[in-house]
Amino acid sequence: MNKIKIVAVNFVITFTGMLLIELCFGNWIFDNKLGELNLIRSRTTKFNLNGLYNSPNDPIVYKRDEYGLRGRYNKVNEINLLTVGGSTTDQRYISEGQTWQDILQNTYESEGINVAIANAGIDGQTTYGHIKNFEYWFPSLPGLHPKYILFYVGLNDFHINEGYGFDRLKTNSEDSFMPLIRKNSSIYRLLRTIRGVINAEVKENIGHRKIDFTGIKYTRWAMQIDYSFMNKRLEEYRERLAVLIEKT
Repeated sequence: MNKIKIVAVNFVITFTGMLLIELCFGNWIFDNKLGELNLIRSRTTKFNLNGLYNSPNDPIVYKRDEYGLRGRYNKVNEINLLTVGGSTTDQRYISEGQTWQDILQNTYESEGINVAIANAGIDGQTTYGHIKNFEYWFPSLPGLHPKYILFYVGLNDFHINEGYGFDRLKTNSEDSFMPLIRKNSSIYRLLRTIRGVINAEVKENIGHRKIDFTGIKYTRWAMQIDYSFMNKRLEEYRERLAVLIEKT
């Protein structure tokens, strides 16, 4: 009987704790769609480079404002150019004022052209996530109406298995139990993030690391002759790009 009581008490405590976590951080009460994007907002972080590349700035300063954007602009409605992409757009280990968006903006200004560029890159995001940005993130930014949207995409999509399922994005119209969990559960998002990190870092060997290019052997001969096995993936990628064009 004591063992049953111990199990029962632990179950109640665990269930109550999970319930509180879901109510505080999930979307069950407040429909916070931005939570699904793992978007960093109102945060300034210092990252140690740990030999990633040589820089006089170490640690570097990484900053995202209250809207989740990087860059130098005064107001959201003044943004002329919005950049969308994964880590090569986000540039998590490049300090403020030194991203390619900063360099581009400085170049325009040196020519007497005032351009406000905002960085909406998210580390590791694919075109699936970019589509979600247009549904959840960008409409929530007050007065956002850029003249140009620059996409720097493709690399992360290479690691998406064919048939992944574009319909998985359409959670709003689904009434079954699992889509509700995917949409609202903070614990599910945490587990999904951990699984994604493991798949990227361990399984696919994707991440930020220093590469010694002098130790790489180069060849003039193609290792792969027939790329027809990529047709399905490329077709699905083309469909997602068409959606992004339409939403743009």
